[in-house]
Amino acid sequence: MADETLVELLQNDYSKPITADLIDESANNLIKDTRAHIDSLMERLKEPRVRAIVEPILIGAPRIPFTVSMVDKKYVVDLGLLKRDLNNTGEKPLGPWLSLMAIRKLYLT
Repeated sequence: MADETLVELLQNDYSKPITADLIDESANNLIKDTRAHIDSLMERLKEPRVRAIVEPILIGAPRIPFTVSMVDKKYVVDLGLLKRDLNNTGEKPLGPWLSLMAIRKLYLT
Protein backbone atom coordinates (compact mmCIF):
# COMPACT_ATOMS: atom_id res chain seq x y z
CA MET A 1 0.00 0.00 0.00
CA ALA A 2 2.92 2.30 0.68
CA ASP A 3 4.19 1.80 -2.86
CA GLU A 4 0.75 2.55 -4.29
CA THR A 5 0.56 5.72 -2.21
CA LEU A 6 4.07 7.03 -2.86
CA VAL A 7 4.60 5.97 -6.45
CA GLU A 8 1.14 6.05 -7.99
CA LEU A 9 -0.65 8.76 -6.05
CA LEU A 10 2.13 11.08 -4.91
CA GLN A 11 4.37 10.34 -7.93
CA ASN A 12 7.44 9.97 -5.69
CA ASP A 13 7.05 13.48 -4.28
CA TYR A 14 8.24 12.95 -0.72
CA SER A 15 7.46 16.53 0.24
CA LYS A 16 3.70 15.86 0.09
CA PRO A 17 2.03 14.51 3.24
CA ILE A 18 0.53 11.04 3.36
CA THR A 19 -3.04 11.46 4.52
CA ALA A 20 -5.70 9.01 5.62
CA ASP A 21 -7.59 9.80 2.42
CA LEU A 22 -4.56 8.81 0.32
CA ILE A 23 -4.24 5.54 2.23
CA ASP A 24 -7.94 4.83 1.63
CA GLU A 25 -7.54 5.60 -2.07
CA SER A 26 -4.51 3.31 -2.25
CA ALA A 27 -6.42 0.50 -0.57
CA ASN A 28 -9.33 0.91 -2.98
CA ASN A 29 -6.97 0.87 -5.97
CA LEU A 30 -5.32 -2.32 -4.76
CA ILE A 31 -8.68 -3.99 -4.18
CA LYS A 32 -9.77 -3.09 -7.72
CA ASP A 33 -6.53 -4.50 -9.15
CA THR A 34 -6.93 -7.70 -7.14
CA ARG A 35 -10.50 -8.14 -8.30
CA ALA A 36 -9.44 -7.86 -11.92
CA HIS A 37 -6.70 -10.44 -11.35
CA ILE A 38 -9.06 -12.85 -9.58
CA ASP A 39 -11.69 -12.40 -12.30
CA SER A 40 -9.06 -13.24 -14.90
CA LEU A 41 -8.02 -16.37 -12.99
CA MET A 42 -11.61 -17.49 -12.62
CA GLU A 43 -12.13 -17.10 -16.37
CA ARG A 44 -9.25 -19.54 -16.94
CA LEU A 45 -11.34 -22.20 -15.18
CA LYS A 46 -13.51 -22.33 -18.30
CA GLU A 47 -10.57 -23.74 -20.24
CA PRO A 48 -10.88 -27.55 -20.39
CA ARG A 49 -7.16 -28.08 -19.72
CA VAL A 50 -7.35 -25.91 -16.58
CA ARG A 51 -10.57 -27.46 -15.33
CA ALA A 52 -9.18 -30.98 -15.82
CA ILE A 53 -6.39 -30.14 -13.38
CA VAL A 54 -8.09 -27.88 -10.85
CA GLU A 55 -11.37 -29.76 -10.42
CA PRO A 56 -9.92 -33.03 -9.06
CA ILE A 57 -7.77 -31.14 -6.56
CA LEU A 58 -10.76 -29.12 -5.35
CA ILE A 59 -12.82 -32.23 -4.73
CA GLY A 60 -10.05 -33.82 -2.71
CA ALA A 61 -7.98 -35.90 -5.10
CA PRO A 62 -4.45 -36.25 -3.71
CA ARG A 63 -2.80 -35.76 -7.09
CA ILE A 64 -3.44 -34.39 -10.53
CA PRO A 65 -4.51 -37.19 -12.90
CA PHE A 66 -1.62 -38.82 -14.74
CA THR A 67 -3.35 -38.18 -18.06
CA VAL A 68 -2.68 -34.43 -17.72
CA SER A 69 0.23 -33.11 -19.75
CA MET A 70 3.16 -31.50 -17.97
CA VAL A 71 2.67 -28.42 -20.16
CA ASP A 72 -0.91 -28.02 -18.92
CA LYS A 73 0.15 -28.62 -15.32
CA LYS A 74 2.88 -25.98 -15.60
CA TYR A 75 0.36 -23.58 -17.14
CA VAL A 76 -2.00 -23.93 -14.16
CA VAL A 77 0.84 -23.57 -11.64
CA ASP A 78 2.16 -20.52 -13.54
CA LEU A 79 -1.32 -18.99 -13.45
CA GLY A 80 -1.17 -19.29 -9.67
CA LEU A 81 -4.19 -21.55 -9.29
CA LEU A 82 -2.15 -24.38 -7.75
CA LYS A 83 1.09 -24.76 -5.88
CA ARG A 84 3.33 -27.74 -5.32
CA ASP A 85 3.01 -29.19 -1.83
CA LEU A 86 6.27 -28.81 0.09
CA ASN A 87 6.00 -32.40 1.31
CA ASN A 88 5.91 -33.49 -2.35
CA THR A 89 2.56 -35.19 -1.83
CA GLY A 90 0.81 -33.49 -4.71
CA GLU A 91 -0.59 -30.12 -5.66
CA LYS A 92 -2.75 -27.86 -3.57
CA PRO A 93 -4.88 -24.80 -4.24
CA LEU A 94 -3.20 -21.57 -3.24
CA GLY A 95 -5.59 -20.90 -0.41
CA PRO A 96 -9.06 -21.57 0.94
CA TRP A 97 -10.50 -18.35 -0.45
CA LEU A 98 -9.23 -19.15 -3.95
CA SER A 99 -10.63 -22.68 -3.66
CA LEU A 100 -14.01 -21.35 -2.63
CA MET A 101 -14.06 -18.90 -5.52
CA ALA A 102 -13.05 -21.63 -7.97
CA ILE A 103 -15.75 -23.99 -6.70
CA ARG A 104 -18.35 -21.28 -7.10
CA LYS A 105 -17.14 -20.49 -10.61
CA LEU A 106 -17.09 -24.15 -11.65
CA TYR A 107 -20.41 -25.23 -10.18
CA LEU A 108 -22.59 -22.19 -9.56
CA THR A 109 -22.22 -20.29 -12.81
